[in-house]
Amino acid sequence: MFVEILNTIRRNRGQIIGWGFGLALYSLLMVSIYADIASIDINAFLGYYPEEMMAFFGEGMQAMTSPEGYLDLYFFSYMTVILGIFAVGAGASLITKDEERGLLDLVISYPVSRTAIFWGRVIGYGISLVAILAIAWLSWVIPAGSAGLNLTPLEILRPFLPLLGQLFFFGMFAFLLSMILPSVRLASLLSGGLLVANYLIVGLANINQDLQKIVKYTPLHFYQGGMAVTGIDEEGLLIILAGVVLFVLIAWWRFLTRDLRVAGERDWKFPKFQQLFSKNIKFPVYSKKSAILKFLTQRLIFGIFVIGFIIFSSFLGLDMAQGSPLQNSVSQSVRKSINYIVDIAQGDLGKTTAGSVSLLPVPVIDVVPGVLVRSFGLLAVSLSIAAIAGVVLGFWIAGRRSGWSLVAIMGSIIGVSIPSFFAALLLQLGVVKLTQVTGENMASGGWFWME
Repeated sequence: MFVEILNTIRRNRGQIIGWGFGLALYSLLMVSIYADIASIDINAFLGYYPEEMMAFFGEGMQAMTSPEGYLDLYFFSYMTVILGIFAVGAGASLITKDEERGLLDLVISYPVSRTAIFWGRVIGYGISLVAILAIAWLSWVIPAGSAGLNLTPLEILRPFLPLLGQLFFFGMFAFLLSMILPSVRLASLLSGGLLVANYLIVGLANINQDLQKIVKYTPLHFYQGGMAVTGIDEEGLLIILAGVVLFVLIAWWRFLTRDLRVAGERDWKFPKFQQLFSKNIKFPVYSKKSAILKFLTQRLIFGIFVIGFIIFSSFLGLDMAQGSPLQNSVSQSVRKSINYIVDIAQGDLGKTTAGSVSLLPVPVIDVVPGVLVRSFGLLAVSLSIAAIAGVVLGFWIAGRRSGWSLVAIMGSIIGVSIPSFFAALLLQLGVVKLTQVTGENMASGGWFWME
């Protein structure tokens, strides 16, 4: 079991370094601007925000100048979603990923029990989560005194415990789904989607009272965020931990009793669906490649389902944010989704104000070409810089054995491991901080194709 624990930590070391570095940098930037936030006129500042937005973020928005409100609003309020990406992905991949790659069958062939493999990986997963959160905790604790964030290390530690519980809850839920569903991909998508949906429902429940009946049965209802600085809701934390234990025990039973596949994803046990792609059916083009057609058809159907669900969820969230009753919002969202899909099929993508300089509605089809040019331009520049820097550093590291080689390798691991959306957030905050220090607008201008 100890070997499996070390192996799991070793496999997650890139994620630990990348996420830890990203969270540390973000935390240090947030701590550095706390004094500026604490000195503002909170009433005048909040007057610029819509009431719906303030209600969505809860009491942390109202108390943002206090240490616990600041921690809640600028860190803990959305870390369940951001770090949940790692928790869900790593949890779903904990064992079943090796099974899909054809590696688990080789591991089982060694004199090691399934129980040792199971618990070794679960414990290693937990240690990885703790390590990432420990780095983030230290990044708040060390500069807290000099930044005016008058909280003790223990007070800052308290909100991290409910966060760890939530991450473990959704991670083990994804782990359980990976033992039941045909693939890791599907388990990650479903559990991640439920996490994001739970986060949105909790925020929308502050606006639409109809959702309060649903929220109290969701995991994030027991999440305190930064408000746990003043005290942890022990009963809520115990309920979450009980859910974690339940998921782990069911997953353990499932792993001990099911057959392992040699490689690849499992299939849905739908006889009629499988008969559709049986060898008795001769396809005109892919007569000898029905497996490829089956694979593409499944991916296409799955993709259409996901896009349709995203469209429906977007309309539902917008209606609920306006205070519309739940039943009316669902029926209106279904109607709007169908109309939108029909319009798309006819080439009408709708109108937007975000892409208009005058903020007047313009057809989306007119905005898309310019956005694509700018996006592909930035993509080409970033890939070119990454390729040139990677090749140069690779040759330099290969020809030298020094401390700088280790620094370059660690930098590349951090760069690969940090999610792109989180790296973009860090870069934006870095530009803001650099502008404050230098007094120059570093974000002005642009490349020639953006003009």
